[in-house]
Amino acid sequence: MTAPRFTHDEPGTGASDWDCAHELPGVTTTQLLSPGAPLVVVVAHPDDETLGAGGLIATAAAHGHDVTVVLCSDGEASHPDSRTHTRQELAVIRRREFTAAMDALGSTSRKSCNRVSFTALGLPDGHVGEFGTEIEGEIRRLVTPGSTIASPWRSDGHPDHDAVGEIAAAVAAELELTLLEFPIWYWHWAQPVADPRWRSMRTFRLDPSAAGAKRLAMAAYPSQTTPLSAATEDAPVLTEQFLQHFHRDTEVFLRTEPGSLGAPQARETFNSLFNSDPDPWRFDSDYEVRKREVLLTSLSRPVYRQALELGSATGALTERLAQRCESVVATDASDVAVERSRVRLSQYRHVRVEQRELPADWPDTGPFDLVIMSEFGYYLTRIELGEVFERIEACVTPDAQVVLCHWLHPIDGWALDGRDVHDAARRRGWTARVTHHEADFLLEVFTLNASSDSI
Repeated sequence: MTAPRFTHDEPGTGASDWDCAHELPGVTTTQLLSPGAPLVVVVAHPDDETLGAGGLIATAAAHGHDVTVVLCSDGEASHPDSRTHTRQELAVIRRREFTAAMDALGSTSRKSCNRVSFTALGLPDGHVGEFGTEIEGEIRRLVTPGSTIASPWRSDGHPDHDAVGEIAAAVAAELELTLLEFPIWYWHWAQPVADPRWRSMRTFRLDPSAAGAKRLAMAAYPSQTTPLSAATEDAPVLTEQFLQHFHRDTEVFLRTEPGSLGAPQARETFNSLFNSDPDPWRFDSDYEVRKREVLLTSLSRPVYRQALELGSATGALTERLAQRCESVVATDASDVAVERSRVRLSQYRHVRVEQRELPADWPDTGPFDLVIMSEFGYYLTRIELGEVFERIEACVTPDAQVVLCHWLHPIDGWALDGRDVHDAARRRGWTARVTHHEADFLLEVFTLNASSDSI
């Protein structure tokens, strides 16, 4: 998917168009929150918490969970062109509104010790992503084993929302905590038919008490829902049409559970996928074809001696590598995909396709001067990814090139995403000699020897 470009005052997609999303399978409180464990909600701006997860917050408080909301910025950039209110004045107003919303969401709790608390970081609105260390540190300070972390969806379309979502997801994955992501602006700019990612989400039904608390909290933000003045630049940010998305008795979350899928589940998972759909990733689509061309163009050498491809699927990329390499070893966890790939590549005598569950079942050949990991790394746990990188380092030539190419949107059910994979490579000291970054995918060609200038 391409990065959305939208403004809040556009008509956007109507709430009724999203009725389908609110008819998705439901989840219960006990499926979202471990008994007695805290809920930590991390948001970029005041009102994000109420719009996306106000009902969940109220429900958690009512059920005796400690709830803390981490507010990263005061939302002072909500009216950037206002001539009646300075940013400092808006920050004061919005913090006051946020405090009132917290009181409303905590009103369902019978015990004062379970009322909703918050911590405000005061980071600059619009630049939240530049303060990842501070946000990560605050989340780590608040969570305990069994905590649930909730945050804006990493593909919500607002840069601050996406950044906060990515930071929260990274902490949840590393600490093996449940992660709940909630869309906000996605409802405004996306369309159900054109962007089907909502199908991986689940609905959470609010009881009357939680729904009422959410309505009170939404009403606590008049600076966003009513004009600051008669001037055009002081018009409401949250229009009535937009607010209709949140006047429901359901909230929608993308849930990633602790102990997410990894290498041990890969064979069964992908065999099932390839059996149900012979081409699950549409390898002949414009996106896949162009991505392969970008990858192949990024390879600097006309010929490689021996290449290793991890996660070869049905061999679409392998076939192209066969024309650039003297020898290719291609691996995939799925028996079904391997058999289809072998049929496709039967004419290439210098290509071997092997069913292997990595990292444990590593190929015993090499050394390789080219390794390809395309759309593969996030199907591992963080520990497994580190083991794969160790295996790569042990089986390549000094001048080897390692290509990482990954989709940048959330991967439902798996702990990592594309940025996690590439960041992990950098932490090992790998040097990116080529970087190609688009809204949908990141492609980088690494050398493992920092002093190597051969690319």
